[in-house]
Amino acid sequence: MARISLIEPAQASPEVKEIYDGKLKGKPGSIQKALAHRPAMLGNFLGFYASVGRSLDRKLYEAVYLRVSLINRCHYCTQHHIQSGKRAGLTPEQMKALKEGNYSGFGAPEQSALRYAEKLNAHARRRQRRRLRRTQEAFLRRADCRSAYADWIGEPDQPRHRPAGVGSGIPGRKDLGRVVTGLCPVRT
Repeated sequence: MARISLIEPAQASPEVKEIYDGKLKGKPGSIQKALAHRPAMLGNFLGFYASVGRSLDRKLYEAVYLRVSLINRCHYCTQHHIQSGKRAGLTPEQMKALKEGNYSGFGAPEQSALRYAEKLNAHARRRQRRRLRRTQEAFLRRADCRSAYADWIGEPDQPRHRPAGVGSGIPGRKDLGRVVTGLCPVRT
C-alpha cells in the first residue's frame, strides 16, 4: 500500500485530468498519481523528465536512471527502469554491472555520464543528511521538544527489545522527521 495516497483519474481535479489526458495519454503511473497532489510540481516534473529524455540516448538515459534507482534503493523506480532499460537495449550483463557500480562494459561517454549521476546523487544525499541533522539539533535544543523526544524514545528502564511503534501507538524511529516537524516547527 502506498504511503502517499494516489490520485486516480476519476478523483482528479480538472487541472490534473488535463495533465493525465494530455501529457500522459490517459495512463498515469504511480509516481504521477502521487505527484498529482501538487499539479504544478507534476507539470514541472513531466517537463524536466521529457527534456532529459530528449537530450540523451535512450539506452544511456535508462542506464543512468537505473543506476540512481539502485543507489537510492527505490524498488518502484528500479523495477520501472529495468523494464524500460530492456526495451532500450540494456543487456542483463549491463544491468548487473550497474547494480555493482562497474561501468567498464560501457563506452567512455557513458562511463562519464554514470559517474556524474552518481556524484550528483551522493551530493544530494549528503545535503539531505546535513539538513536532517540541523533539524534534529534544533529540535533537541528546545525544552518542550526534549521532553517530547524523551517521551518518544521511552524511559531508561524500559526494554528495548521491540521497536517503538509496534503495538504501542508510538511512531517508529524512521518517523523522526514527521515527529520533529509535527511537534516543533523549526526555522532554518
